[in-house]
Parts: sequence; C-alpha cells; structure tokens
Amino acid sequence: MPSSEDVPGPLSEEAIPHHTTFVSPYHIRVTIPHSCHHTTFVSPYHIRVTIPHSCHHTTFVSPYYLCATIPPS
Repeated sequence: MPSSEDVPGPLSEEAIPHHTTFVSPYHIRVTIPHSCHHTTFVSPYHIRVTIPHSCHHTTFVSPYYLCATIPPS
C-alpha cells in the first residue's frame, strides 16, 4: 500500500531552480515559476515544456530534440 511519501507534493522553494540553461542546438535560458508545472518560451521557436515534480531531467521535441538538465537543489 503506497505511503503518503509516494505522492508528489507541492513544489518547495528549493525543488527546482528559478533558471536553467541548456544548449541543443541553441542556447536557451528558461525561467520556471516555483508552482508552475508547464512553461512556454520563444527562443527562437515556441516550445511547451512539461517538467515532472520529481524529475531532474526532461527531454522534449519541438521542433528539435532538446535535452534540458535541471540540477537538483
């Protein structure tokens, strides 16, 4: 039986950094609000990113394959 610890809770101040950078194929700087599960940005294309609560890495394709690394707190 799953414990309450298995259920993702709200993001804390330290859960993810305010900013993350990655390069593939362009250098893009992303600002992710604390309590936002989704963020959109344009540079140079419009890309929608979903970052799970407990995931330190995420990948997405739009229009290129980009790998974003979000360092742990």
